[in-house]
Amino acid sequence: MVNPGGYLLVEILDAAGSGLAGFTRVDALSFEGSSTYHLATWRDQPNLGALTGQAVRFRFYLRRAALYAFRLAHPNARTSDLLAGIC
Repeated sequence: MVNPGGYLLVEILDAAGSGLAGFTRVDALSFEGSSTYHLATWRDQPNLGALTGQAVRFRFYLRRAALYAFRLAHPNARTSDLLAGIC
């Protein structure tokens, strides 16, 4: 849930903790709302396919927001099984 004036961003890091090109905080599109499920997105990356086979970490940036859970799923999964979804 994101409160008025807040946001939630998702950055993806490599195994060493460095931001991955195309998935950094700067590339992340902010989520501002209160939906139960939200698809995390980045400016030039439609999905996480470019990261297949890589070990990654996630860093969440929140301002006036709460993150209760997140999940990863195959892109062809049902709507409730979002790819890089914020719950």
